[in-house]
Amino acid sequence: MIIKDFNLGWTFKKDNIEQIVDLPHDAMMHEKRSKDGLCGVGGAYFNGGFYTYTKSFMVPEEFKNNSIFLHVLGAYRNSTVYLNDKELMHHKYGYTDYMVLLTHDFKYGSSNTIKITVDNSEVPNSRWYSGAGLYRGVELIIGGLDHFILNELRLNTVSINPVTLEYKLPYTGTKEYKVLLEVFDGKRLISKAEGKEGSIKLDVELWDIENPKLYDIKLSLIDGVDIIDTYQMKYGFRTIEYTTKGFYLNGVKTILKGACLHHDNGILGAVSIYDAELKRLKVLKEAGFNAIRSAHNPASPQLLNACDALGILVMDELVDMWLYHKTEFDYATDFKDNYMLDLKSMMDKDYNHPSVIMYSLGNELASPTILDKKGFEILKELCGYIKTNDYRPSTMGINFTNLERKELNAHKAKYKMMEVYTNSDEIVDIYNDLIVEFGRGMAEISIAKDSEDVSVETFKILDLAGYNYAYKRYELDSKIHPERIIVGTETMCQDIYNNYERMKKYPAVVGDFIWTGIDYLGEVGIGGYFDYDHHFCKPYPWILANGGAFDLLGNPTGEAFLAGITYGKYKLKIATYLEDKEETKSAWRWTNSRETFTYGKDSIGKIMVAEVYSIYPYVELFLNGKSLGRKEVKEGFVTFSFKYEEGTLKAIGSYSDDRREVALLTTAKESFLTLRKDYEGNELCYLYVEYKDNNGVVDTLRGDLLNAKVTRGTLLGFGSANPVTEDSYVAGSCHAFLGRAMLAVKKSSDKTIITVSDSKETKTIII
Repeated sequence: MIIKDFNLGWTFKKDNIEQIVDLPHDAMMHEKRSKDGLCGVGGAYFNGGFYTYTKSFMVPEEFKNNSIFLHVLGAYRNSTVYLNDKELMHHKYGYTDYMVLLTHDFKYGSSNTIKITVDNSEVPNSRWYSGAGLYRGVELIIGGLDHFILNELRLNTVSINPVTLEYKLPYTGTKEYKVLLEVFDGKRLISKAEGKEGSIKLDVELWDIENPKLYDIKLSLIDGVDIIDTYQMKYGFRTIEYTTKGFYLNGVKTILKGACLHHDNGILGAVSIYDAELKRLKVLKEAGFNAIRSAHNPASPQLLNACDALGILVMDELVDMWLYHKTEFDYATDFKDNYMLDLKSMMDKDYNHPSVIMYSLGNELASPTILDKKGFEILKELCGYIKTNDYRPSTMGINFTNLERKELNAHKAKYKMMEVYTNSDEIVDIYNDLIVEFGRGMAEISIAKDSEDVSVETFKILDLAGYNYAYKRYELDSKIHPERIIVGTETMCQDIYNNYERMKKYPAVVGDFIWTGIDYLGEVGIGGYFDYDHHFCKPYPWILANGGAFDLLGNPTGEAFLAGITYGKYKLKIATYLEDKEETKSAWRWTNSRETFTYGKDSIGKIMVAEVYSIYPYVELFLNGKSLGRKEVKEGFVTFSFKYEEGTLKAIGSYSDDRREVALLTTAKESFLTLRKDYEGNELCYLYVEYKDNNGVVDTLRGDLLNAKVTRGTLLGFGSANPVTEDSYVAGSCHAFLGRAMLAVKKSSDKTIITVSDSKETKTIII
């Protein structure tokens, strides 16, 4: 089967306005944001809409001898596919892919028109920025009349000594054909086998985190001397095993150093492109993360391909809600009629990806307990399907504060309470304090007796007990449930060091996934510090959650430094912030520190906090050559408080004869516009716009208005990491934030010219 890119030249229509677009395309990025935006705090104050995509193309007569499918990789949501005005398929869920057979409805030898409608008009329907439209793109798949059944192809490495691959390669039709499987390393044939199913022993390198070796698998369907269908895929040979002594990748114990990751790609919106996924994964891996949780929906094929290539392990997650709504129009309306189809779709997509190591069936649900008969039956049905059809384990992100104790009324009451609290000025002071305490108190709730009572039967069904914010159960369960294998499905960034130590102490806890790896669109302000004039859920024009070890562009925060120190990727780092007594910290952002020492002359004399992250047991800090003291490092970092003054802040870490120093400099009086490549792939190029002085120090006080122009290429996104802005990522202009902005450019086959200017300077790069 030949996979053809079918993304170019679609006509996009909303209301009476038409334009030509290439896919993937996030229609929500082009909706107007306002304080009245119907998507609300979850959807960053965007609006919904109804969208139509059409494409006309010639289908030659000879295609009558082929089977042709349209593969929709993701459409948010309620999408319907038409061919020549005939409805062929309707698909509800916005995060699963689907295939539509076109063969029997083509007009051969003439023009045909595919139309896909996407209905995201009923909002809010998500707790985060969902995007909308054909945001993951489409493919045209052309195979023989009889052909391989792509979503049923199964490869599984069952042993590594020797490496043994089991395979099942079903095809359509009743005729018996010869099936040939060939394994290539580049152009070199490694091995081959025949048969519809069987096993083969190979001499190959294993796929793992440090060496994610991928081979090319070629499948051929043969009738006599004729090859009637072929298919090629990438595959990595590896085994996984879970025990109470830990998780084993290729027989080697491996602690999962994970981060939860929402599906948006920052300034691209929800658009999923391989290069964009690879870029953000590299940011995480360089800080020591080796795993992600696709919070809270199935990962895109592009993301999984990037994880395979980079050696990132994946917990793929099915859904955020089952039977009870978390927002007014969310997927709870359709879940009960589609959950088995959705699970099958996710598993079919994932099966041959070496990066996928477990399935999560949901996030922070109220229903999958013995107190909800319907929910508990669904849990058993889903887990049973996984056990029958896959070798990977099931889990679920259980938040013990969400599980019902008596009736199912508390769940609804909790969301009603949040609605009241976030819209009532009279009690916002109380709510701000409560939400912070609540965030930290979830671990305490997890060890309460009624938490144990209501969850024990649920964890007997799941293969892995998934705990959200429940690290206090690790020691408890090592005693009362020694048979239980646990994964920290969602945890606080601030607990990363201690949780890593806990995982080493309690090996049945196989991994930890912090909330969150990278800042994201929507769920605005959940990680924002706040004063008592604002609600916990932030008002327009907030657009970002303001959480994450890294900001929206991939710049590290203090939380990234703590992760890097914990996981052995960094040795010594400094991050700073000015102390504000009037602010209350969010439970979902432990520190507002950044890698900067530029705060402006108005800040001189104010109290500054410097966080020094260090693998060394002792650190000494110097301000303009004067020692501020030498302190012992505990739990990966140490803090110093002092009155801010401009100049140089230097930290020295030492142990025995090993000595290292790092410094932060205040930006010089003048800074200048700069433009540089940050990441370049086959399709996309990301460029940083930064204000720097002659020493290369970023001037984090600059917030100038910037304009971008791209010649012989396409500007896909331009924006900053500012969590509170009215700038649009698709407008071609934005304001710098902390001295930085970023462009994402789709390259052309010719030289692409990128120009960025402010009111005084212009910079150009040719790629």
